[in-house]
Amino acid sequence: MLEVAGAIVRSAMTDDQGERMFVESPDAIAELRELVDQRLRTRPADYGWGFRTLFAIEGQFHMDQGIGSDGAAARPRLGRP
Repeated sequence: MLEVAGAIVRSAMTDDQGERMFVESPDAIAELRELVDQRLRTRPADYGWGFRTLFAIEGQFHMDQGIGSDGAAARPRLGRP
């Protein structure tokens, strides 16, 4: 279930209205942040998923995009992000 919540957050950040979810639901976002942090502490092998989700929660979508699905850093792109 936590994977679904993380996917929703990452997807919401690609939408112009996605930021509204973060502003209108601070308690839910704080709880999700804590759950992701707990997951990272108990299952460090999930660091790619966890960091992508935490970056999205913090509004750092460009960082979320910089980490591949396997947790490896993406190759830098030239030009504008």
